[in-house]
Formats: sequence, C-alpha cells, structure tokens
Amino acid sequence: MKLILRYKYEICVFLLFVISRLPSLGNDCFNTDVWKWKTRSYDFGTGVFTLDFAKTSQKYHPGVTLMWLGTFGVKVFNLYYDLVYGSETISLSPTQDYLVRIFGLHFVQKLFVVVVIGVTLVFLFKALEKIIDRKYAAITIFLIAFEPFFLALSRVFHLEGLLSVFMVTSVVWFYIYLTGKSEKKALLISGVFGGLSFLTKTSAVYLVPYVFLVSFIWLSKIKDNKNGRFVPEYVKTVFSWILISLSVVVILWPALWVDFSNVVSNLYRGVSEIGIEQEHSQIYFGKRVENPGLTYYLVVLLLRSSPYLLVGCFSMYFLIKNGRFEDKKDFVFYLFIFSLFYLMQHTIPSKKLDRYILPAIVGMVPIASFFFYDLVQNKSISKNIKVAVLLFPLITAVYIHPDYFSYYNPFFGGIRTGIKVIEPKWMIGQSEITKYFEELIKERGITGDNECPSFECVIDSNKTKDVLSVGFPEKYYTQVHPFIRKIGGWAVIKDLTPFAKHTNFFVYPVWEDDSSLEDRFKLNYIGTIKVKGVDVYNVYESN
Repeated sequence: MKLILRYKYEICVFLLFVISRLPSLGNDCFNTDVWKWKTRSYDFGTGVFTLDFAKTSQKYHPGVTLMWLGTFGVKVFNLYYDLVYGSETISLSPTQDYLVRIFGLHFVQKLFVVVVIGVTLVFLFKALEKIIDRKYAAITIFLIAFEPFFLALSRVFHLEGLLSVFMVTSVVWFYIYLTGKSEKKALLISGVFGGLSFLTKTSAVYLVPYVFLVSFIWLSKIKDNKNGRFVPEYVKTVFSWILISLSVVVILWPALWVDFSNVVSNLYRGVSEIGIEQEHSQIYFGKRVENPGLTYYLVVLLLRSSPYLLVGCFSMYFLIKNGRFEDKKDFVFYLFIFSLFYLMQHTIPSKKLDRYILPAIVGMVPIASFFFYDLVQNKSISKNIKVAVLLFPLITAVYIHPDYFSYYNPFFGGIRTGIKVIEPKWMIGQSEITKYFEELIKERGITGDNECPSFECVIDSNKTKDVLSVGFPEKYYTQVHPFIRKIGGWAVIKDLTPFAKHTNFFVYPVWEDDSSLEDRFKLNYIGTIKVKGVDVYNVYESN
C-alpha cells in the first residue's frame, strides 16, 4: 500500500491512458500493414524460441519492439484460447473460430502496444515533473494522450505510436541530464529509450545528430572552455548516450548476435534505397503524385493536428515574447528544434506518408501545454472555462470514436476538406461500411451467414447471388475483410477478375472513384456511405 501511495500519480497516468484506449480496441480497425507485422511477429517469435536468431531480422525497419510485443501477444492469446475454447463443451463453427481468433489476437497484441506506450508516458510524466512541476506534467500527458492523430496511431499494431513516445521521452530525459538536474540516471533513461527508438524504426537514427547538436549547444553554455572541460565533457556525454542506446539494441535484437553485418546492410538498404529514393504513390490535392513535395508535412501538420496544439504553440510564442516563462524558453527551444529538424529530415526523401509526422507532433505538445498550464493558473479565469477548455480534447476523442483516423482539423474544414487534400492511406469508415451492408442484407434478403471456408467455395457452390460479396481496392481489402466476414459476407480485391466477376457489390472511395473505367461488367450506382455526415464511399451493384 505504501508503494501504491508513493507512486499514485504515476499509476493514475498509466491507468487513465490504458483505460482510454480500451473501448473498441480490437474491433476498430486493421491498418494496411497489420498482417505483415503479425506474420513477422510470428516468425520473430519462432526465431527466438527455436534459437534461430537470424529470423529475428524481418524488415529494413527493425520493428523489433513491435515484434517482441506481437510475440508476447500470440503467447497470451493462445493461452486464453486454450483455456476458454479448448474444452470439448464449446464448439465453434469454422467462421466463429476464425472471428474469435482474428479479433481476439488483434485485441491482445494491440493491448500490449498500449501498455508499453502507457509505461513510457509515465517516464515522460516524471521527466516533465522534474523540469516544471506535476501540474504541467499532468496537463501535457493528458494533451498527448488525446491528441487525435496520436490517439489513432497509439492504438494500432504498428510502429509510429511506439516510436513517437520512445523518441520524445528520450530527448526530454536527455534535456534533464544536460541541465544537470538528475545526472547519470537521466542519461541512462534517455539512452534506454533511444535504444528502443532505434529498435522500432530506422528514422530514429535522427536522434544521433540531434544529441550531437544539443549537447554542443548546452554544454558550451555551461562548461568553461578556458579550463578545457568542454571537449572531454562533450565527448563523454555523446558517446555515453550512444553506448547505452546501442547496448539496448544489441541486447534486445538476437539477429545481431549471429548475423551482424547482414542486419546492418539490410538496415542501410532500407534507409538509402527505400526510405530516400523510393517514392510512394498517393492522392494529394485531388491528384495522384509520387512525391507530394516540400510543403507536404506542413499541410499534414495543419490538417492532422488538433486546434489546441496549434493554438497552444502559437500562443506560447507571444507568452515568451511578453516575458512569461522566460526561464523555460530554453526547454521550449530544445523541443522546437527536435520537431523542426525531424520534419526537415522527412521532407528530404521522396517517400512521404502523413503518419511519419507523429514524433514531431508529440514533441510539440509540451510546448503547447505551457499555454494551458498558464490558463489553469490564471485566477482571473473562472473554473468552468478552464474545465471546458481542458475537456475539449476528451470531447473530440468521444466524437471521433471509434473511427480515429477520420479526424482532420476542423480549423481547415475537417473531414470534408481533409479527404480531398490528403488521401486516407489507412481506411476510415469500417463501422459505417459494416452497418451499410448489414442493412443491405436485410433489404435484399441476402444470406448473412455462410459457412464456406473461402470465397472459392462460394463460387463452386453456385451461391454467389445469395451470399454478400463486396469488392474493394486492394489497399483497402486488407483493412476491411474481417468486418465483412463478421456479418457473414466476403470481401474481395476488385482487380482480381476471377473473383470480381462473381462479386455482387463494389465500393469506391469518393477521392478515387474510377468505376467509370470498369469494362469487365456493368456497375450501377446504388448509394453512398457517409462518415461523420460526409460522403466517403460510393457503392455500386454488379449486373
């Protein structure tokens, strides 16, 4: 009990974050790459438990932290499945078993990601408490937790949520070390989270030049160059941090123990060939482009960030200019250059995706928090106004639940404008699609339950007209097929002709509706699926 009371604030931070992620956690979405990372996690775990350590290198993005969590998720879910469904008294049909496994494992694996992010935010909370105070730390963690884009990306089985909190926690603890508030412990914690960042994604290599830069700036201010202390202190600081980070990488990545040169070569290829030279086709301002250009991440920042993030950062500039938080401007500058240079790093490569901006957004939240911290402490403002302002992020989260990727900043037109500017690479509106076809099943008298193990079985049984089948673009098929199967239907890839010619309905996003180009069969428009009142998908019936 004494231990609980001692760490009651940290426990509250952790529990509030995890609890806020639990609603619909396993049933909200499947991202584009989730099946790849699930397969990699399985192969990673196989490599660990069979001592075939070379198998723990699966991708040019290390993804090691995610694969460790995925492996633990598989073990825990399998134990749960055996305990609950292993008994002979419970008999599941093939479809029921498929749904239990796919949604159950998805929930468990995502829960492991959420728990680790929650633990990391506790470390970030402690760091911010040391730098400012507990009230500021609490406001910052609250704003991070409910920043819409982070809210979406921190509840998927993918890299960006983990990467962003690892990186920001590392740089904030490094600031504590540089300013001499916690000495060696701060350097150790920063290095550990730096190592976890490297293990998550190669873009975290950014931390190395950043550490070199900020160490030079801060140590040159506090160390006396005349007595020769600066150079040895600088070298000691930078290389101690790198040594700690690399130690974490080597300890947690077994592939490095047996195939070091090949792993490093694979990572280098991922950065030089795929990360920098390879482009990524997408719809940007209504046109298909390979490289959206130098202003892309500025547009993403404006559309994907929250109003309170932009208002807070903008207001902080004037607060400092007017003499408020004068003693904290170094910390603000420290975080500002982290986010600015991170955005610049991602602007250079041809391959650009909106989710790559997340660490920069998370790094900006502590800057914006000063405005709300100042607001809370202002005695001339009523408590009702303060509560209303601080509850706005929570209200936003409730409004967009469970379709968190449908969020676009209302300052710039919200979802109605956003989908026309930045194509949703990760599908939105899964629940609306499901509801639409549930209603269609009732209206048309289509079978809502079919026990065929595959769509080939449906075709062979000559029941394709009686069973719901829906065609999607390939990039969306991987994200929606479990939801269509859940209502008894089958999702197919519209470009696979042998399947498509037996498919009843087709769904096209409004920002890329090329149904008029279909020449294999005739399509008749029958309706539109809306998300938050906005037309998002056109639905066609095949004749």
